[in-house]
Amino acid sequence: MVISNHPVSYGCIFCLSGREDLVISNIRHTCENVRAMSLKIQKHMTKQSKKYSVFSPALPGYVFFEAPSREISLCERFPKDGLVRILTNHLGDWRLQYRDEEFAKWVFQNNGTLCFSKAYQEGDRVKILSGPLKEMEGCIRRIDRRGRSGQIEIKFDGKLVRVWLGFEWIDCSKTNAFRSGLALN
Repeated sequence: MVISNHPVSYGCIFCLSGREDLVISNIRHTCENVRAMSLKIQKHMTKQSKKYSVFSPALPGYVFFEAPSREISLCERFPKDGLVRILTNHLGDWRLQYRDEEFAKWVFQNNGTLCFSKAYQEGDRVKILSGPLKEMEGCIRRIDRRGRSGQIEIKFDGKLVRVWLGFEWIDCSKTNAFRSGLALN
């Protein structure tokens, strides 16, 4: 897969839920100048008193792609297996715009994977030090300290979507080095 030196645009495919990896694989094999990925988040799990983490789809049924902007008829070459439709604007153009484009860029900047954010508790407040929750600080709706996750609200495809992202607690009681984190209510 090669992305040329031409400007790139971002698009989104709506596919059958659970078929995201198939759609991505099919695009990789048929469209060499297109990168495709779904958004996966790291979650805490407990099974038989053992704690571990897993990655699961954050937006089931959506695959984002990055392609040269000049590829107007790109979507005609996408394999149809698992694909429901390509999101388009009112003019029929596949290129995302405004907040949707910013969100797709953010997905690619994070390589389609949102790992745990690092957080610590200061009094009755949670402070986010790093990771995707820090990037989404203005969109955090709820914090579940026990479940070690935060619910964020994102706007995509004209609707608000709520997603839970995990975080890890950092013990900052012995140092003041982390006092610059962001406060959340």
